[in-house]
Formats: sequence, C-alpha cells, structure tokens
Amino acid sequence: MNALQAVADIAEEGISCLRCGDAGTLRIPGEMALYTRCSCRRRVRGVPRPRLTDTFETFRATDANRKAYIRVQAVAKGREWSAFLTGDYGTGKTHLAIAALNAAGAGNFWKVPAYLDYVRFCIHDRELPQAQVISDTADDPDLVVFDDLGVEKRTEWAGEVLYRVLDRRCDLQLPTIITSNVALSSLDGRLVSRYATGLVVCAGRDARRSQV
Repeated sequence: MNALQAVADIAEEGISCLRCGDAGTLRIPGEMALYTRCSCRRRVRGVPRPRLTDTFETFRATDANRKAYIRVQAVAKGREWSAFLTGDYGTGKTHLAIAALNAAGAGNFWKVPAYLDYVRFCIHDRELPQAQVISDTADDPDLVVFDDLGVEKRTEWAGEVLYRVLDRRCDLQLPTIITSNVALSSLDGRLVSRYATGLVVCAGRDARRSQV
C-alpha cells in the first residue's frame, strides 16, 4: 500500500484533512524535527459526513439517556473535562459525542481502530516519530472524541498508545469524550479508573433497530 492509498483509506473512516491526516501539524520540508500548524487546525475534524448533523437539538433525550446528555453538554461548554459513555448499541453515545464537537466548534473525532491505523501510517509511511504523533493528540487543547473504545484489535502496542494518549489528557484535564459498548471489565482498568468521574451509562432501546 502506498502513502496516498493509505491516506485515502483512512479518509474513508472520517478523516477530513488529507494534508495532515487531521493531526493538525505538518513537518517542515527538510527539517526532521520542526513542525508547523496545518490550516485545518481550528475546526471540527474527522466526523463522517452523514453524521455532521448530529447535534444536541437533533438528539432525542429520554429518561434513560438524560444523564449522558447532561454530562456531554457540560464537557462541550467547558464545565467538565471528560465524559465516558457506556451502554448498548444504538443508544446515542456517538450522536452525543459528535453533538459536543459541533457545539464546541473545534476538535477531533476518532474511531479508535482508525486512530491506531493513523498512528501506524504516520510512523511507517510519513516516518514521523511515534512520540510526536501521540503528542499531537495527547496535548491537543481542543475536544477529542474516542469512539468505540474496546473494539480495536488488542495488542501490547495498541494498548500502550491508547494509554499514553488518554493518560496524558487525564493528567492535563483536557476535554475528552470516550464511548464504548463493551464490558468495562474488558477495558484497560487504568483508563477506566482515570475516567471514572465522567462515567455515565447511556441506556435505552437500539434506535437503529427501531427505524427498520
């Protein structure tokens, strides 16, 4: 797979800037360790086009998901730094996370497997230092969403990357939203502990099935 194909494949996962791959930074030609900001930096990046209309106004709040709705709104408005949404499929976790990005006006949306693919691409195809790639996300002051934590292929490398990014964001109290539909017992306990204050169950019926 060449670099252009890799970028195109990653773009299918929702990355919108093919210049920087939504990292927000570009390496200065001829300077291995110097970077400049990409022109896309201050906007919402990575949201799949069909979901750009996911807002708080279009979300159907119910008694079952109201706590998640309130928590995510607090993150979008800067009153809280994190939300960790768990629950079954189709209960609105991703909708709420994207709504927060739209309300905040800037940030990154990542499906966790796509983020790991992106890190691999930057390291192997763009020959960027792994620490720099991780830092771009770990230190990003804008809201970052990690959607579907736990569905990625579990490897020691993947676990290390996710831990380093999310641990750093926790230490700095940077705005972060995580969604997951897997049992908490199967996730990295260190991350569950660090994001426990924002843990909310998003309950209810599968909205996708109800539309069939």
